[in-house]
Amino acid sequence: MRKFFIIIFSIMVLTGCSQLMDDILYKFADGERVTKQVSEEEIENDDDSDMERNNNLIDDENFLNEREAIENLMEKQRELLKPGFIKNEKNVIDLQLDYIPLDGILNYSAYYEGNQNVPMIFYKGMINFNEKVLEDRYSEFQNKKKLDHDKIDGMYGLMGDSYQTYDMWGQYKGNVYNIGVAKENDETNEKLVEMISQTLKTEAEGAYDPLYSIFSIDIDKIKFPKLNNDYSELSALSIIYFGYDDKLSLDVTYLIGGYDTIRYSILEKEETMSDYYTSIGDVETENGVKVTIYEEDDRDNEIYKWTDGTYFYELDFWKQDKSLVNSADILAIIDSAMEDERVFENKEVFKATNVHPKLGKPEKKLEKYLNK
Repeated sequence: MRKFFIIIFSIMVLTGCSQLMDDILYKFADGERVTKQVSEEEIENDDDSDMERNNNLIDDENFLNEREAIENLMEKQRELLKPGFIKNEKNVIDLQLDYIPLDGILNYSAYYEGNQNVPMIFYKGMINFNEKVLEDRYSEFQNKKKLDHDKIDGMYGLMGDSYQTYDMWGQYKGNVYNIGVAKENDETNEKLVEMISQTLKTEAEGAYDPLYSIFSIDIDKIKFPKLNNDYSELSALSIIYFGYDDKLSLDVTYLIGGYDTIRYSILEKEETMSDYYTSIGDVETENGVKVTIYEEDDRDNEIYKWTDGTYFYELDFWKQDKSLVNSADILAIIDSAMEDERVFENKEVFKATNVHPKLGKPEKKLEKYLNK
């Protein structure tokens, strides 16, 4: 029963986080986003029969650098203050990093298991977010108190109406932080939120981050397509981990020609398709890669699934009314990816700063409180 509650609560919180990301990533980012838009005439290839170079989407010289962007993500997230009481990856229920390379926006969300009285503790750390994020969150407090922290300027207290949580929202060096626990009819959780907030510190100060052990994908064995840098851009990167079924994926979202969106996913385990998708057949690329294509019942998008024998890949193509990308292009993208021999330049960013947490007074005080 407790695991069921944790899963349901996790879904509720993740839904809220997703909505927050939708509201924030584009609305509150400083500056205007610029996309690489091209006309249909510009992107058309002179020889439509050449699948491998169809629409000039693949370029062996002028290509996007996903690895550099992933390295930047891993380097950037080290700047955040993180919960200092986490001891190992077993504490993690769910974890997600979202990164917008063009704007440098990063959102780190994690949901940790507490104890019988506090089933879940959630954390968010956000980089390059507008101050209006905090203004909006502060306005949602039913009551709030000033957080006494040597770094974070923030408030904590009860939030919400029908579904209530005790939260802390604050900022340090322009980065935004959130700690929360479910109300559970326990007003002492307000004190718990304050105590958890006191443990926030950087990896350099001794915080242990289970991200590094959870991210078990072998970076030397993953592959990306060589998408033409003139026609496409990296829209977003995500590392997503669901602890209840030990599922990990690395997602790259591309925007092509300013019109078409493709999400390219690398998974450790094969994903079972839900009842909302219908298989429309198996195809083989020009280079012999066997691909299964699914179509979503309620949306005009297609998912292409294949494996290289080490990892499982999915390509989710969100069709538009005037899409410049077609099925032949997708198969050419798959062939390009499976031929990828590029490597990561900075592998150190995937290594943990600390293999164990350095527990100080705030962490020991919290641990005693949770175990009473």
